[in-house]
Amino acid sequence: MNYMIIKYLKYIFYMSAMFAACTSAKVGNTDAGGSDAKPEPVGITSLEWRLVSVVSETGTLNAEKAAKHTTMKIEADGKVYGNGGCNTYSGTATVSGTGIKFDKILVTQMACFDMKIETAFFAALENADSFTVESGDLKLKKGDMLLATFSTFR
Repeated sequence: MNYMIIKYLKYIFYMSAMFAACTSAKVGNTDAGGSDAKPEPVGITSLEWRLVSVVSETGTLNAEKAAKHTTMKIEADGKVYGNGGCNTYSGTATVSGTGIKFDKILVTQMACFDMKIETAFFAALENADSFTVESGDLKLKKGDMLLATFSTFR
């Protein structure tokens, strides 16, 4: 009998914990006046982003015409992963407001015919310190300089 009670209590505890983890906090304006509140930055996590263009030493490269798409996904826990166009990668991303820092990026070491876009993409990740979301496009920047533009993967 005690075993059944303990089992039932464990079940209630786990279900309560799962319910609490699944509820979301209200995001947005919580001050009384409402006029001075700054809007929350658009979320960039849990979306799969596809590279549209990236700035290289020779100019802006159009990534949409590449043989394989360059992708990036940033999870809510800070894990980042995707495909660089040739090699897969993973690492961490720290997002704070509109600031972003990529770290510990590990990349497979396959050689492909044309790696200009991939090389510029990994340089953009290394140098990015901020982002904006404009018309649904994610733009990685270093200061005011645009490094790469992504659209959501559809």
